[in-house]
Amino acid sequence: MLVTDETNICFLTTVVINKILKRRDDKMIDLEEMGMYLEEPEKYLEEIEKYLEEIETLYMFVDTTYAFSIIGLLADPYVLHTVPELVRMAQIASSDKKAKKVFFIDWHSKDSVELERFLEHGMDGTIEVKIIPQLQPYAKDALIFRKNSRSAIFAKNFIKTILKMKNLKKVVIGGWDTDLCVIDLAIPLQNLFDEINKRVEIIVPKNAVETYDSPTHNRDEYNNMAFKLMEQEGIKVVKKLERKR
Repeated sequence: MLVTDETNICFLTTVVINKILKRRDDKMIDLEEMGMYLEEPEKYLEEIEKYLEEIETLYMFVDTTYAFSIIGLLADPYVLHTVPELVRMAQIASSDKKAKKVFFIDWHSKDSVELERFLEHGMDGTIEVKIIPQLQPYAKDALIFRKNSRSAIFAKNFIKTILKMKNLKKVVIGGWDTDLCVIDLAIPLQNLFDEINKRVEIIVPKNAVETYDSPTHNRDEYNNMAFKLMEQEGIKVVKKLERKR
């Protein structure tokens, strides 16, 4: 479930909001109707900003949905070999009090211009927009953004949210597809940090990303090309994410 924050703070799941409010029920909270739940909605927004400021590491999961792996015109089940590493990433994030998981979901309507260049995928109201079962438990307390383009950097509220993470030091990116949505997040994100003179280490573990294969799209070739381009921009492409002891 998603909670939409129209005040440009972020998207938060019910679990996160209940954690901030120390609530124990599962009632959805719409920030546009905060007056129904709090006498001081401004104070609540300050709590969200404080929550974001405490984050030091982000673990980002790009398009880890049915659309690119299980069912749909762009699904390639081969990418699922990365799931054990993606789950390990999520577990590492869950064990770190100063880390947060972020899920990006390709979410389109019939009016999406991108569909003029790509086969229909990630359509609103279909199972394709669901996060794969193995990662669903880890999305319950995650920040979740819907995106209407290949680049998650332009997902509604994302930039304004990440700019509030004053203590952010590291970003780890996993998901699908390496040469499309992964690189289109990683490089623009590096550009954003450069623009504001913020030193944030961006890491892309090779065993946590993958792309599709087709007669006109050689999997290995496009993976390697994407790795080289990301490294050229200063992104740390590693064989495997090492967990600090």
